[in-house]
Amino acid sequence: GASPILRGLSDDKHLAKRAAVDAGVPTADWAIYRKGAPVDPSRCPEAERYVIKPNASSASWGVHDATDWTGVKAAIDEIHADNHDALVEPFLTGSDVEVPVITVGDPLILPHMIFRQADPSHLRTYYEKRDLVDRSNKYSLDPFEDADLVEQINGYTRKLWDEYRPFDYGRFEFRVNTDTREIHFIEVNLNCNLWSQKVYGRSAVLFGWTQAELIETILADSLRRNGLMG
Repeated sequence: GASPILRGLSDDKHLAKRAAVDAGVPTADWAIYRKGAPVDPSRCPEAERYVIKPNASSASWGVHDATDWTGVKAAIDEIHADNHDALVEPFLTGSDVEVPVITVGDPLILPHMIFRQADPSHLRTYYEKRDLVDRSNKYSLDPFEDADLVEQINGYTRKLWDEYRPFDYGRFEFRVNTDTREIHFIEVNLNCNLWSQKVYGRSAVLFGWTQAELIETILADSLRRNGLMG
């Protein structure tokens, strides 16, 4: 998807959030607790409920929630014991809006998708994200068609993507509360799932492409960018 250093930037959720702040894109307050460094409770943001996760986790692997420092500290210790850094941030009520971006000379935003949650306060698990358990009554993957919010999210995405260029494809993720209209950047993934039934494949169909055309377009531009195709 990109050079190793840019992949590393996107994989490090702490650094990605710093880049979002620098770009003027809203993201929840957070604290990073690196394995082996002091675990200072004064650095933890104030919240009624917290999400604690490995700083480079994928698909919510190792995610925890807690309502006080005792629970937060226990989750940090568990993540550190598994040899990962821990990221702590307030839980944001809402659903995740996924913004697929591919590079065709310049970045191109494909139609947004939303993991619409039946209960916006539900903490999605790794097993749900990997479709390893029945989650049909918890959330669905749908087109996101709120024009005003789409416009705002596109603006934020354009502010963010210069930090990661050049890249072949990347999924920019935002937590959106459709009741309050609040938008917060969550993370960016430059090596995300391209399966036809996940975000990219479903979005490509909305854009008018087949799965084969999506893969061919990403591959062709990557070859061009790397000087391997005229």
